[in-house]
Amino acid sequence: MLGRRLFLGGIMNYKFKYPVPKEYDLEKDYYEKGVIRKEDLIDGATYEGICRNADEAIWDEIADSFVYDRLKMGHTFDDWIKHIQDDDRYDIFIPILLKKTKET
Repeated sequence: MLGRRLFLGGIMNYKFKYPVPKEYDLEKDYYEKGVIRKEDLIDGATYEGICRNADEAIWDEIADSFVYDRLKMGHTFDDWIKHIQDDDRYDIFIPILLKKTKET
């Protein structure tokens, strides 16, 4: 699990602000620190990252969201979550590392 302390590129440890502050600059505060841009996501690929309920999620290009296994009150189900670029002030997924693609 990646958790909230991240090791990025073997260079630095950085603690991302979460929940995301109301005012932020995606480029400076996130992309420059290793967050994967929405346009660089691969359909069906699994990513490690940060959100309130998961450390891993799969990008679904058609739904324009990540899907992850959510455990709530003893039940597991698929839940959908937006990329930080589409922040709507609810929970978001901040993708940091490509874990695997459909082919691997």
